[in-house]
Amino acid sequence: MSIYFLISLLQVLENFIPPLLDAVLIDYQRTSVPSAREPEVLSAMGTIVHKLGCHITSEVPKIFDAVFECTLEMINKDFEEYPEHRTNFFLLLQVTDNYNDINVCSSYQSICETYFSGFSPPHISLVL
Repeated sequence: MSIYFLISLLQVLENFIPPLLDAVLIDYQRTSVPSAREPEVLSAMGTIVHKLGCHITSEVPKIFDAVFECTLEMINKDFEEYPEHRTNFFLLLQVTDNYNDINVCSSYQSICETYFSGFSPPHISLVL
């Protein structure tokens, strides 16, 4: 990895990601009409987590706080509605879990374990 790549990555993390997450996640979470929530938000979050990996660990709880419960409410009632949300949601979970499973970085693993350990049994059963 070159020094220029790391500098660019840090610039993206410091200057672009926080305002993006603030705007997009708040809008996704607060939208009262479920069909108005864009599945691309979940896809974008998965891509961000995948590409930035360990460098975005501090933002993972913020992402899940915004998308987890409201997305589960959409996809757990009828398995035919919101197929793109369902797919993108589980891809986001998979990307997050991949970093946790392969121990890419210990801070990422501890953040994921801390976040997911706080789930209530109904949330855990919905994910499973």
